Amino acid sequence: MKIKKTANFSIGLWSLAIVLFTFGCSQIEDPDFLDQLEIPERVDFIKGSPYGDMNARVIISEAEVCGESSETCLLAGRTIEVGNVEVYNDEDFVYITASTEGTDWYFFESHLKISETAQGLGTGKNPAPGKFPYKETYDPVLQVVTYEFEIGDIPSTFFWAFHAVVLRIDEETGDVLQSESAWGCGPRFVNKGSWATYSGPFTIQECEEDEIEEIDDECYEGETGWAGASSGAGNAWWYYFDTEGDATQMIYAGQNATDGSIEWDGVNLTIDLGSMILQDVSDPVKVQGYDELPSKRPAAGLFTTYKGEDLTIAGDGSRYYAIHLDLLVPVECPEEQ
Repeated sequence: MKIKKTANFSIGLWSLAIVLFTFGCSQIEDPDFLDQLEIPERVDFIKGSPYGDMNARVIISEAEVCGESSETCLLAGRTIEVGNVEVYNDEDFVYITASTEGTDWYFFESHLKISETAQGLGTGKNPAPGKFPYKETYDPVLQVVTYEFEIGDIPSTFFWAFHAVVLRIDEETGDVLQSESAWGCGPRFVNKGSWATYSGPFTIQECEEDEIEEIDDECYEGETGWAGASSGAGNAWWYYFDTEGDATQMIYAGQNATDGSIEWDGVNLTIDLGSMILQDVSDPVKVQGYDELPSKRPAAGLFTTYKGEDLTIAGDGSRYYAIHLDLLVPVECPEEQ
């Protein structure tokens, strides 16, 4: 359950003290590709899915994921399984997320190419990942990277080739122990020579229409809600509560203002659902405190300040709070046929 269109990042201060660090044992699809990179001996790294980092995984609730996702393994140096690559969509965006969580491998660079056909990726010849149209470099190195595309910008069915330069890190010292080229699993580009692989196809999934639920002769429709008066950054909509703003602020559901509200008394956040009720799901209330705001919609599935169904939640000393709610919003009941 789980990027923005890519931005290129410079390696920054690494260039002041870089030592070429490659391994002759690697079976690389393009022998010159890693040779042309300067791999530092030691790196800064962020383990897992960092809150607020612009390359963090986009995690969306079950209600927002449309249909089925597609997942494949991520292999480094031909034989080392270091993670996975997952493709999924909601109503507005398609996401391609690669993760090495749970390992000591990290992304140093990533490259992505998408095509309506496998031939459009360049099958039949050795690929040049450095020339792929979407690419990023990471400083610090990361374990989760996500590319995000508006649904109308890519084919409804597509193949993709995901390539990365991954580093195995001593997580106590930051020392780089190994560097490898990695590909999302799938068919090979060529039968002999390069071991580079591509994946797919993935078809953008249809989103089911919200079902109307009748409770005590009243009708409700499921919606995702965010509590707070301030609009969050990034393409995907969300709101947050600023404790230095008004003491009582709005609840939004499906991007629309509601009659619900949330109040801060200096100690607790108290949620008034108004005419809405919580969905009968696990942890319909999720809260995460921040001292610095995320640069995109945060991962509600990873919130740690609070998860449950209480409507009064103790603050943790943060200035900002992201409050994600799984709501049932009252609607007009359909006429009986």
